[in-house]
Amino acid sequence: MPAIKLKKAPLKEAIFEVFWQLPLDMTNFPTDPDFDLALGKFQDILSNEFPVNKSLEIAGNSFRIFPKPSWQFWKGELEWPVIQLGHGILAVNDTDKNYIWENTYRPNIVIAINALLKAYKRQPKFNRSKLTYINAIEYNPQEQTPLQFVSENLKTTIHTEYNVPGLENNLLLNRAFDMNEIGLVQINIQNGINNANMRPSIIWTIAVERSTNFTTREEILDWVDRAHTFTHDFFVKMLKPEFYESFER
Repeated sequence: MPAIKLKKAPLKEAIFEVFWQLPLDMTNFPTDPDFDLALGKFQDILSNEFPVNKSLEIAGNSFRIFPKPSWQFWKGELEWPVIQLGHGILAVNDTDKNYIWENTYRPNIVIAINALLKAYKRQPKFNRSKLTYINAIEYNPQEQTPLQFVSENLKTTIHTEYNVPGLENNLLLNRAFDMNEIGLVQINIQNGINNANMRPSIIWTIAVERSTNFTTREEILDWVDRAHTFTHDFFVKMLKPEFYESFER
């Protein structure tokens, strides 16, 4: 059985998002007339477990982008996890430091959804949900190209029938798959810089997104459970066994 939590997990951030349909105003722009009232209730419901509130809105900025989080609710002062709320969107973000699906992350998703449903007098018409895992591992570009590292560790190769013009220094690979009831699976592999220490890293993202009408809380949670099972299994399958084992040592 896989460990509940890898000792040296490459997880940088887990992101759950659920979206709902917004009515259009007189200018045909999405609007959420219940948001301000719901925000106050939402803040009050979360006050014990997520007491630190931060607005993401810029004073004097009239430019609107929906759906986009406009408020954050932190466990402590910039202490993960964080719940985010905006017009038409609810998100739950966490990092590897706290992440355990059964013990911490899924319960926080439940807390966030329950708070949302209590805050809105009229239940939002949920129409999309997404679960994303961002992973990263450092590598030495003086010893390996990004593709060499990915080929050796992530069971991914790129074959071209032409001679490359020079030494590869950049990699960006996107793939997407339709999986019926689970939804759209999106895989992204690229090299970049780890913002925490500014070191070169290979970053790979696994995301599952489903666009459908979720009519109940249970439907959302059932989907996110299946999405988590898929992403966990896929994470293990896409790694070479010795590479995966390195996260357990």
